[in-house]
Amino acid sequence: MSSTLSLPTIETYDETRSLPLNDIVPSDIWQEVFRLVCQNELKSVESTVQRPTKIDFPRSAFNLSHVCRHWHGVITSQPLLWRNLFIHVRVKSPDSLLQTCLSRTGDVGLRIFIVAYKTDEAGLQALQSCFYTLQPVSNRWKYLSLAIGDPARKEFEKVFFSTTTQAGYALTFRSLEFVGVSSAVEEERLTRTEYAFIGRFCEEANLSLGSIRIGGYYRSIYRVPTYKVIKAYPRLQESLTSLSLVRHDFELDRFLVGLSKLSKLEHLGIERCSCYSNDSTDRRITLPHLRSISISDLHHRSLEIIFSSLLLPALEDVTFGPPLHTPGFREMANQSGCKIRRFCMTADRKFYDYLVYFLAAPAFSHLEELTLEADEFESDHVRYLELAPGVFEVTKMGEQVMTPLFPATLKRLTLLGCVSDDGLLGQVAKTRMMDGPLEFFYAEVVNRVSVYHEMDDLIFRELRRSGFDAELRRRALTW
Repeated sequence: MSSTLSLPTIETYDETRSLPLNDIVPSDIWQEVFRLVCQNELKSVESTVQRPTKIDFPRSAFNLSHVCRHWHGVITSQPLLWRNLFIHVRVKSPDSLLQTCLSRTGDVGLRIFIVAYKTDEAGLQALQSCFYTLQPVSNRWKYLSLAIGDPARKEFEKVFFSTTTQAGYALTFRSLEFVGVSSAVEEERLTRTEYAFIGRFCEEANLSLGSIRIGGYYRSIYRVPTYKVIKAYPRLQESLTSLSLVRHDFELDRFLVGLSKLSKLEHLGIERCSCYSNDSTDRRITLPHLRSISISDLHHRSLEIIFSSLLLPALEDVTFGPPLHTPGFREMANQSGCKIRRFCMTADRKFYDYLVYFLAAPAFSHLEELTLEADEFESDHVRYLELAPGVFEVTKMGEQVMTPLFPATLKRLTLLGCVSDDGLLGQVAKTRMMDGPLEFFYAEVVNRVSVYHEMDDLIFRELRRSGFDAELRRRALTW
């Protein structure tokens, strides 16, 4: 027997319990607190890292609504707290639970999360009931995430792969902006690829979709969209602006040829993938409209292959997670002639001197927003961000970098994990904000007994009193 999760019924809150600080904290403050609690819980659900090995059902809205009569009234009267609809076939009575949540959403846009792996007959019947409940509100769907096997895929197609229902009313999906599909383990693997499933959904439902994510919990091999697959679904080919790829092993050459046929593609995300190339030439494929790229948790060899195969002349927004292969990216960016406006990079443990040389590349000469995060962000790497002339020696490369970098363009700066000398962060903030265009500076310092950053605190307080948006905080060292 499969395990199930039961949630409390609406009537079980204790009406005799005293109201928690209701005479002190007004309802609008409670609403904001509740919104943040529910939002934080949602982050783990949207993560593509954790596999669904157990029933994990977000229940903050229900739990909070059962504290007392006042909280019940506040929670149930806020549609935004109920807009995230979770359907898990191993939860007890998922169709009844869905109806309760849906009745509290008013007319706001809906974010729908469906988990349906290893589904038995009873689970499929409950899932079908949920699908029919969602039919009348298809015009309010904004976000759809499917973690499904092939049996659940067939039920979804029966109900939604059409423009009309059995009752005769229209299915429009006119507000739908995002669809994510993660296929199941091998025994329930989708007969079509995730991209083909979404592409057919667009064709059958007359849907123009802007953003999709394919893959997630389980690793897929050779199931990325190729040119042949992309060409088979013209509606998606003509409308897609954002594609995220998670946990795939694939041949890069065929994948990039397919991407080059997505004429409106502006964002590409690649997470926990690996790739190889059979092309022995130095040929690069140009993606002329790609403005944003996000890459994390790839082997350095895969990163090298990707960057040696691309030209991105329109690239403006870059997010890197560890591990990094920055030399290949630097060469690609310089050959592309792109002008990067926003750059975010996270290191495994710390940055090395190459970081300074890397950011001195011509592609970063127009940088407006910079975020750097590491477990240890050292003084030498903070110092070169000062708005003061100087020379930085990249000793292992025998190179010199003239500072300051991007003195006339940088508007937002975030440094996380600093272990710098006291006063250095304050000096960066002061020079960049008072003598340069910097509008926002947030620094996070790793707690160390020997470094108190009293001078930094003083400078940041002075800047805030003068109207500058500057903040310094501390966090515990976690390794």
